[in-house]
Amino acid sequence: MMTTLIFLAAYFVHFGNAGSPCPPKADMDPWFCINTPSSHQDTYTSVICNRPGCENHLDRVDGVTDHMMLDRVIISDVNTSESLMLPKEWLSVSRVRELEIRDTPLSRCFLCENPLSGQGYYMNKLVVSNCSLSGHLCTNCPKIGKAVYKHDRYEKVYQVNGIDMIGLKGLRTLETLDLSFNKLEEVTNTSFPYDLINLKKLVLSHNVISEISSKAFTMFRALTTLDLSHNQLQVLRRDVFSVPEFTLKVLNVRQNSKITSRVRSEFKNFLKILKQWGKELKDQEKEKETEN
Repeated sequence: MMTTLIFLAAYFVHFGNAGSPCPPKADMDPWFCINTPSSHQDTYTSVICNRPGCENHLDRVDGVTDHMMLDRVIISDVNTSESLMLPKEWLSVSRVRELEIRDTPLSRCFLCENPLSGQGYYMNKLVVSNCSLSGHLCTNCPKIGKAVYKHDRYEKVYQVNGIDMIGLKGLRTLETLDLSFNKLEEVTNTSFPYDLINLKKLVLSHNVISEISSKAFTMFRALTTLDLSHNQLQVLRRDVFSVPEFTLKVLNVRQNSKITSRVRSEFKNFLKILKQWGKELKDQEKEKETEN
């Protein structure tokens, strides 16, 4: 029975029922909703938050219906004096295939209250780009909660040592994770939950990552594309991946400003090893030298 439910959930993610009809404008304001035709389904439903005050009404993402099938949820260009934290169990009732948060300052603990609860067999893409996230990625980061009075009520605010990724736990259908254009510094073998079993594309480009520890990506057995370009890497160890069954096809390590000629050679040797596993990988550092 459980296997059947998982199969159906995965089917709907990729081929899906129609997205829900947009609710009345007054029910969603300041969000707005768009229904467009789609070749794979009757209706593609997008809801967008990019208006003043939207950060105070994130709960209106699904209007007042409390249950919608949403193909795409976008939070973009939200100007707020405080870093945004997603509400507790924010999407626990509605189902969302793609969530994109761009150009909006987020708290290091934006995932701490389990806002993606209920999306375990539905969400397949998460983008958190240019959101002022700085520090190292971790799961169950050490944190201290305190009550703060704002928006006419007391809310719990966390001080976190790191960017807590525990809210990704259980997203078994997630295929793309994009954390580009932030200020991430370090990736370790505890940076991500171990049940992102279908992740195929991980984008960590345009950060300030200088350290990737041993076994950092071994949990991603389906990963085909890893973008580490535009960081501050000095070395990439062979044991960050599982071998030899690893599925990697695209590894982008271009524009890592601290790579010396010796370290660049190590990168090339590493890429040669991957190629020996039968992977079609480009030597991006060689391309970089050619361009210069």
